[in-house]
Amino acid sequence: MCCGAPMIEVRARPRCRLSVVGAAMVSVLGLSAVTACGSSGPERVANQAPDDLALSVIIGLRRDDAGLAAAALERSTPSEATYLDWLTPEEVAAQFGAPATDAAAALEVLTTAGFVGGLDPTGGLLVGEMSAADAATFFGTPIVTVPLGETGVLAVPRERPDVPEQLADYATEVVGLTVLIDRDTTMTVAEPADPAPAAPPCPDVLGLGPLLRDRYRLQPLLDAGATGEGVTMAMLEVSPTSQRAIDLFEACRPFEIPPVSVVNADASTPEAFADRAVESTLDVAAAALIAPGLDGIDIHQVNPYAPLAVGLAAVMASANTPDGLPALISLSLGFCEPLVTDAEIAVSERLLMGAAAMGTSVIAS
Repeated sequence: MCCGAPMIEVRARPRCRLSVVGAAMVSVLGLSAVTACGSSGPERVANQAPDDLALSVIIGLRRDDAGLAAAALERSTPSEATYLDWLTPEEVAAQFGAPATDAAAALEVLTTAGFVGGLDPTGGLLVGEMSAADAATFFGTPIVTVPLGETGVLAVPRERPDVPEQLADYATEVVGLTVLIDRDTTMTVAEPADPAPAAPPCPDVLGLGPLLRDRYRLQPLLDAGATGEGVTMAMLEVSPTSQRAIDLFEACRPFEIPPVSVVNADASTPEAFADRAVESTLDVAAAALIAPGLDGIDIHQVNPYAPLAVGLAAVMASANTPDGLPALISLSLGFCEPLVTDAEIAVSERLLMGAAAMGTSVIAS
């Protein structure tokens, strides 16, 4: 977990827990393609979103993805001379990013249109936010709201946006423009009546640690000192993380969970995610069991209807901070393949290639 070339491990799981922005858009348009992955889809409603609602947006610029892919592969291949010779964000942007003049011109156009953001660490994407009103004007499609169950409301473009004419010379993709908000934005979360509720019984996972270590043949690595010490791990999660559940695991099991921080990858409101905290909490506990020496886990809460690129961009932003990129990114996500657009794939691949070229491993499950 702390050494060697970045790895991308994909373990298929037959589920359709997530959809992407395209699913919501298709349902709003009345085509119901979301049913292709076993869901009836959100209710078809076309109410205009509040003008000041913040939406994440990523603009893919004309860039050298093929060169970046080759550089990432070379640095991950033991027989290559550049094996483990990771690139800095500045080197990735300079060698494989958009021309500086194009990036500046595109940013100027977007800023005039109400965009707030900047160039990502790979130098090939403009990442930021726009208000619903500004996005509707610039991309030529209204932003509408779609109720989801009893808690959330999804804001999406009524029609999938194309690259506007003003950006045609510089850009190739538009991704995002979605946010998950609470159905009642004035709702406040009530404090529990009992400030110290009785602790629930300990979960029945007595053998989880040994099972994980045996199944993944981790004990020899742990015995050799590869415990994750010095490593910070980032997780992309769609279910909320329960601090109370984490505390329960620590109280019931003879191990400590590393410090956990939770940040939203976009402007989605925490209440809109409802109270489904099982998977993210188990992911945290499993990481602590497998790598007990981790320095910390940074959870990026992802809007389940947003493209993968939105969460990845939030993690990649740390490349420009003093701490730099995490050594490991865990993606506990699932997508309905027919609903993932070419633009979303291209932008997500760009971010994944950038992470690999900079020395970060990615595990997808």
